[in-house]
Amino acid sequence: MTHRYDAEGAKSPISWVNATVARRGGIDAIVNAAGINPKVRVSDEGENELDEMWRVNVKGPLRPV
Repeated sequence: MTHRYDAEGAKSPISWVNATVARRGGIDAIVNAAGINPKVRVSDEGENELDEMWRVNVKGPLRPV
């Protein structure tokens, strides 16, 4: 089964769960194995890419449903 998941979309986890439950009857386990890995150097100015990585990889999957 495939279903689109947008780590930055607040409703995406709900859509994914609903589609999975409808197709499979439930969820036994979830492995969070997706994320982004921006190329940054210590000498780069700003932390926008790192902030985005933190938001998508850590905060997004842990968003309360």
